[in-house]
Amino acid sequence: MLIEPYIIEKNTDADAPLLVHLTKHKQDVWPSRAAAEEKARQYLRSWDSRVLERWFQWGYRELPTALYPKDGAHNSETPVTLTTTKFQEAMTYARANPYRHKELGLQNENNGERLAAPPHDPLFFPDVMAGLPPGQQAYRPEPIVAGKLLPHLRPSALFLSGASSPLYKCGLHTTMAERTGGSIGGSGGVRYGRVRHLWVEGAGHALPLEKVDLTASILGEWIQTEMERWTTDEHRIATGWEDLSPAERSRFTKEWEKVMAESLAFLRNTKGAKL
Repeated sequence: MLIEPYIIEKNTDADAPLLVHLTKHKQDVWPSRAAAEEKARQYLRSWDSRVLERWFQWGYRELPTALYPKDGAHNSETPVTLTTTKFQEAMTYARANPYRHKELGLQNENNGERLAAPPHDPLFFPDVMAGLPPGQQAYRPEPIVAGKLLPHLRPSALFLSGASSPLYKCGLHTTMAERTGGSIGGSGGVRYGRVRHLWVEGAGHALPLEKVDLTASILGEWIQTEMERWTTDEHRIATGWEDLSPAERSRFTKEWEKVMAESLAFLRNTKGAKL
């Protein structure tokens, strides 16, 4: 189940450093828990009230902390900061790549020669994917790796989007859903009913935090369908197998013997093999 996933085929997004910058410079200390909650109610107003209450409970911690060793209290109230620091949050968006390492073995588009500088660094930069947009000195490999592997995904998949989310509105989720499971080793994808793409009106990127009940309902129905599919698959596997003796399970089936015989006959007829 993929709820508002960020999955791409290649690195064409140069906005990650901007997101890191904005996160780094956002407010992360408030004079009291009440002040923090008041501010959150403004910019998280689309969240379900139950989610917001959980955020108030677990999203803040009192000073002092490693980042803010002085509590800064000027009255009886205790200042608070984010439980997960803004720096930790920012570093989930992108990794620094100051020397612009590129994908191992990537060829220079201008002359076809392998890029020699900077040299590959398997310790600190082992997983840079493709090239970097001009001026970009940060990367994140997982969305690109996932994008490359989606066609080979074997399990069923559900893409769930918020209709107001930029990732849905730009067509990214639709494209990724259509690519999923449709190649070697894949489930069969949308064509065979193994991949679905649904979207929720009036919801954005924070869909599960905004539409809690509806999200749970959609996921629950999909899980029920998949459990029924799994039960059918288990029955298919067991049929004709559970009745076999240990000895019969340890050698070729009659079907396999027939395949071997027909294959050998074909070789004799076409290549004159002496078998």
